Amino acid sequence: MFFLLRAAFWIGLVLILIPTGDQQPVDSKLGTGEAVTAAASILADATRFCDRQPEACTVGSQAASYLGQRAQAGAKRVFGMMSDNSTKAEAAAAPAKPRNVISSQNTLSAADRAIPHRNPS
Repeated sequence: MFFLLRAAFWIGLVLILIPTGDQQPVDSKLGTGEAVTAAASILADATRFCDRQPEACTVGSQAASYLGQRAQAGAKRVFGMMSDNSTKAEAAAAPAKPRNVISSQNTLSAADRAIPHRNPS
């Protein structure tokens, strides 16, 4: 769950920092200091959320636990499917062993050896 939140944060940050190609600067009344102050106050408010709403925190933690278990089960399933596919691919790539083959080189019977050899011409 936290991986998804971190990934969303970093992807959002990268998307914000990608240049858009516009030559005109965007008119913004918000300065860097004000943005940092706003972010700090949001973070402080988020840390006190469980004090204000304990029921929502309990339900949220249960939901996060459930989603984490589902993600873990899904990852195990994907890993199992990938390992099954890799063993099947390895088995397909390996040379097939002939079945019911006598290990001797002299496998012709006497009747087979009695047939005369003919030239194709």
